[in-house]
Amino acid sequence: MTNLYKGYQYATTKRAYTKYGTNITDNINLMEAFSQALGFRPYSIKEKQDLMRVEKMNLGETSQIKKRFNNRIKNAYRIYIEGMQEKNINKQAEAYQEFMDILSRIYLHNKKYEGDMAMHIFVDNSMLTRLWKEAIYDMYPEERLKSKMGERSAPKTLKTLQYIKDMGLQP
Repeated sequence: MTNLYKGYQYATTKRAYTKYGTNITDNINLMEAFSQALGFRPYSIKEKQDLMRVEKMNLGETSQIKKRFNNRIKNAYRIYIEGMQEKNINKQAEAYQEFMDILSRIYLHNKKYEGDMAMHIFVDNSMLTRLWKEAIYDMYPEERLKSKMGERSAPKTLKTLQYIKDMGLQP
């Protein structure tokens, strides 16, 4: 029954998620959905789940390298956002060039450890989206409050924080 349900979900949403809600893929065709309904796990899902498992298994070994790459990507996103605000095309191009440099360095890192999948750093859309949101939240703390608390209660909280700062107290 679970295979039929998963196959139905794949066919209607065209997406696959882990049991924790992590998006595995958003490009499932009907043939893959049908094979899941019959009880066979589609190859595209199996491949991505295996990559996620290897990444999770070796998180400790590559965590420092990942942190550095993630920080560099966030900084490039910040520069890009600033360039968009200032309508400065040169700043946007500089950020894009930095982003491409980071991706090429990740490629070189993965090539260096070609035989050892455990040391690879995987870049996917969900990771880049998360880093984009973090860059926005770093630049605009009120956006973080809005996303966490909802649109209505965030302005009250911002006023309270401003009042505390005006009183000379740090939150």
